Amino acid sequence: YTTKLPYLYLTWSPPQTVQEGLTVPRIKMTKSAIAKLRAPHPSGKQTMYWDEAFPGFGVKVSGTTSKKSYIVQRDLPGKRSRQKVIGPVDDRVMDLKEAYRQAGIVLADMYAGVDPRMKAKEVEVATYTLGQAVEDFVTAQLDRKMMKEKTANEYRWNVKYHMGDWEKKALVEITINDVLKRHDKIMKDVANRSRSRLATGTNSAN
Repeated sequence: YTTKLPYLYLTWSPPQTVQEGLTVPRIKMTKSAIAKLRAPHPSGKQTMYWDEAFPGFGVKVSGTTSKKSYIVQRDLPGKRSRQKVIGPVDDRVMDLKEAYRQAGIVLADMYAGVDPRMKAKEVEVATYTLGQAVEDFVTAQLDRKMMKEKTANEYRWNVKYHMGDWEKKALVEITINDVLKRHDKIMKDVANRSRSRLATGTNSAN
């Protein structure tokens, strides 16, 4: 099978996974055909249906729930097979036309040797914020009983008070220079508050 995508041709051999002694079915992928796919699958096992007109694109049906998902699959260089979920079969989230569009983008990346697993990790790292990092840290410490809830709340408060404008900022966007400048500012703020408290206490004593 060969399908034409912008600027390239993809040659693909349908997966030969065997379920209950039969090759995974290929169907004409239409909205009505997808709606007729039974979920959960009668076999009780996860089942893939591949598009006979768009190689590498299909629908995965759960064996235990009513969930159906649009998927893509192909071999990367080195014969490493990769499968990626494009999105749920749900017109409120993604219709078939949009699933086809996104599948084309992912398959083109895979054809170029891009591993979708690595790409997902890169995206996760690129969008991981300071707020998420702090919450993950205190949650892990609490789970290991290496921190008390009071201390965890102090961490959260200090981050919000001193770095509230960074909470939704990706960690990769925060430079060493940014950290040094913010550290200096925090130290000055702490010193000013200490002097203010001292002056208040002195005036009260007088």
